[in-house]
Amino acid sequence: MHYWNDLAEVPSGYGPSVVTLGNFDGVHRGHQRVLETLVETAARHDAKAVVISFDPHPAQ
Repeated sequence: MHYWNDLAEVPSGYGPSVVTLGNFDGVHRGHQRVLETLVETAARHDAKAVVISFDPHPAQ
């Protein structure tokens, strides 16, 4: 796992990625399913699975 705070921190040439965007503020069943689908899709396309979330939470 890598944790970046800014797109400029992502290494150049990171490669093909499948991306999901959301507020993953607790991994309940719905989040688990989204993440499972992300990983499965990335594997099918020989790509990296990437999650983009928010800190602080947008409601704050």
